[in-house]
Amino acid sequence: MLAAAYGCAPAADLSAVRTVFASRHGSINESVPLFHNIAHGERMSPSRFTHTVHNAQSGLFSIAAGNRMASSAMSARAETFACGFLEAATHLHRDPSVPVLLVVGDVALSDTFAPLIQEPDAAYAVALLLAAAGEGTPLQFDVEGSAEMPAPGVPVAESDATARGWPDAAEMVRWLHGRERELVLRGNGRRWRWQRGRPGA
Repeated sequence: MLAAAYGCAPAADLSAVRTVFASRHGSINESVPLFHNIAHGERMSPSRFTHTVHNAQSGLFSIAAGNRMASSAMSARAETFACGFLEAATHLHRDPSVPVLLVVGDVALSDTFAPLIQEPDAAYAVALLLAAAGEGTPLQFDVEGSAEMPAPGVPVAESDATARGWPDAAEMVRWLHGRERELVLRGNGRRWRWQRGRPGA
């Protein structure tokens, strides 16, 4: 995630952007040895624990880039990329003069947790720099529907990423480099929609 962030903009500009770091699992794999320590009554490593918190990448980035701007770290199950984009758009709406760096990433889950989640087995990181104006691709963004809790015993329909074979963030990258006008990502009863061009265009 840090490599993606640093590859998204000149290093000199990274201290002046707000950031959103979004990861479904964060560094949960780093927690497995700590669980082992707890189960066996062994001492835990403070340095290893430091990197298990969900905002670890955000904190490391702010230190390395000298960035003292507002930052969010979030997770939203299968909708983590879409919700991260919404969070970044909210930052941009509040202050259009400051770009927002959205960084999304995960690694494949350890064998301890992998059977609990249905998702593509992938390690990836994607960084997008969002701005109110500039030379990038103009986008429209909206969401349809609302999440509903399923009845007891009914599995949650998360997203179509598993059938697709790669994460939503990677699908966004594919779409940005393609020619389709619209991208729709589905998850938890919602449809997240992006369209190329400005309103009315």
